[in-house]
Amino acid sequence: METGADDLAEACLSHLAREEDTLRATLETLQEVRGAALSGDVRRLETLHARQDEAARLTEAMREEREYLRSRIAKLLRIKSGEATLEKLAIHLGESPNGTLLVAARRVRELASRVQQICLSNATVLEYCLGFTRRVLRDITGGGTPAESYGPDGMVMESPCGPLLSARG
Repeated sequence: METGADDLAEACLSHLAREEDTLRATLETLQEVRGAALSGDVRRLETLHARQDEAARLTEAMREEREYLRSRIAKLLRIKSGEATLEKLAIHLGESPNGTLLVAARRVRELASRVQQICLSNATVLEYCLGFTRRVLRDITGGGTPAESYGPDGMVMESPCGPLLSARG
C-alpha cells in the first residue's frame, strides 16, 4: 500500500472515532433532554441547552473536517470530491468489507441514525406539548383559531392535542 493512502486511511479512522464519540455524547444529551422534557425539569433543560450548543459547534467542525478528508480522498483517487467515499478509499486500499475503515463508518452511520430517531421522537413530544398548551390557552382566553403551524409540505397543520399516540399519526 501507498504511504499517502495509509496516512489518509489513518486520518479517516481518527476522524471517525471523533465522530463516534461526538454522536454518543449527542445521543446521551438527547436522551437527557427527553427525560427532562417529560418530567418538566426546566432547569435541567436550560443546562442541557448549553451542551447542545457545544455539540452543534463540534458537529460543524466535524463536517468541515469530513469535507477536507473527502477532498484528500478525491485527490488520491483522481475523482471529483462529491464522488469520494470511504468505500472507494477502502477498495483502493484493498480492504475487505469487514475491514477497519468500513466497520468504523458503519458504526458512525448507525449512531447517526439513532440520533435522528431520538430527535424525531423528542420533536413529537415537544410538538404535542406546544399544541396542547396552545389549545388550553385558546380555551381559557376564549381566543379564536389557534396559531397556525406548517408541515414539511407547507400545508397548515392542526395543532396536536389529545392522546400523544394520535399526535404521532
